[in-house]
Amino acid sequence: FAEAVRIPSVKASDEAGEFVLGSLAPGRYRVVASHAALSRVEAPGVSAGARDVELKLLAGGRIALAVGDESGRPLTAFRAEVWQTAAPLRVELVRARSVVARDGTTMLAGLPEGELQVEVEAPGYAPSGKLPVSVSEEGIAGLKVVLGRGQTLRGRVSDASSKAPL
Repeated sequence: FAEAVRIPSVKASDEAGEFVLGSLAPGRYRVVASHAALSRVEAPGVSAGARDVELKLLAGGRIALAVGDESGRPLTAFRAEVWQTAAPLRVELVRARSVVARDGTTMLAGLPEGELQVEVEAPGYAPSGKLPVSVSEEGIAGLKVVLGRGQTLRGRVSDASSKAPL
């Protein structure tokens, strides 16, 4: 038995933390709440018309990330993505941040506990690939990423019969 996934809308909560999702068809929904500095939470199987949905976001774990090049110089502009394995064949993006920092560092906060992967990319450099890191709510996980200069690959696409370029 599979439950259909519906994505009716994205809403922000008001100053009292309250939200309203209107015009829902009858059925069950997965309600998700997130905040840049807190851990994401979801309530699966919420019935349309429910009035008592409460989503409590926790502080979550943190990763102190330092990014540099092969000579040890900090990279001042990069993008970091944090991924989590949600099921044997499903990996979900937990957090993504574009960073501009003179010292090449940033703090990634509001992360779920457990085994995560961090991937970093920067203009002119090859991406890091997914790097494993263990995160807990009690401390700060440190991760130093060194990126190497990216390589260029060139080629030609042609029709196999006529050899004409495509």
